[in-house]
Amino acid sequence: MGTRTPAAYIRVDRARGPAGIARQHYAINEAVRRKGWAAPTVYVEEAAVASSGRQPAVADLTGAISAGRHDVLLVSLSTVSGLPPGPLMRLLTGCTRQGVPVEFLTS
Repeated sequence: MGTRTPAAYIRVDRARGPAGIARQHYAINEAVRRKGWAAPTVYVEEAAVASSGRQPAVADLTGAISAGRHDVLLVSLSTVSGLPPGPLMRLLTGCTRQGVPVEFLTS
């Protein structure tokens, strides 16, 4: 498939400690390593901010994908399942319009 310019989206809950953050980064790094892709740009959403109804990182990611800055998106199923429908649909619609495949990570 050639060189990829991946993006990754994670949500972190600092109250739960660094282990969850480390697991998400590990899963992302393993996925890109196996595929031989460059290190992704990681968009990090703070759980406390997201729970307030704002998702600035997903909005930035959606804009970057729509602008053609990424050609693949890595995200865990648990992360996207926690997104409200509106931001999730805008993200996935942007991926579809730009032909950006979404790779779901399971860990």
